[in-house]
Amino acid sequence: MVDLPEEVFTTPPRDPIVDLFLADGEIHVTCELLGVDEESIHVCVKERTLVIHATGGMDIHTREIWLPVPVETDEIKKHYKNGVLEIILKQRSS
Repeated sequence: MVDLPEEVFTTPPRDPIVDLFLADGEIHVTCELLGVDEESIHVCVKERTLVIHATGGMDIHTREIWLPVPVETDEIKKHYKNGVLEIILKQRSS
């Protein structure tokens, strides 16, 4: 019997799939976060970067997403269902 290295059978980690679009003065972000506990999801905005941090099992997911426009940091809406996190950010008035 041939001994194969364990790496042959493991899936390398990958970043969650993220989609972002701007509509009607809001930025809509959709992020795949499979196997994550909803209570572990933390979302914040630092300057023009959206930071998503979540844990699930032994996995820790952190994603930083550059925002195309400045946003209101105190008006972050988020919804998590079936492994998909939806975030809505209000564009800052000029």
